[in-house]
Amino acid sequence: MPSSVQLKRVCFSAWYHVVIERRLQMGKATAMADWKILFRAFSGWRSVCIEKWVKIETDRREHLVKQEHRFVVSLDISFKIEV
Repeated sequence: MPSSVQLKRVCFSAWYHVVIERRLQMGKATAMADWKILFRAFSGWRSVCIEKWVKIETDRREHLVKQEHRFVVSLDISFKIEV
């Protein structure tokens, strides 16, 4: 029959392993929660950046179309004057 000290050591060792395993599980859960929060923040930031880029690109293309239209209109006016 194991002595009282050996029994305590075995019980303490089992308890300690349970505590360590629980800490690892909690650490993984915390890391997963942090990752999910970080991923949501990154997705939001990426959406804002894409939205800004689309706005800038749209404005740039709109400006180019206006310039081209002005050029075509000026050519039409010049052509009409010459004819």
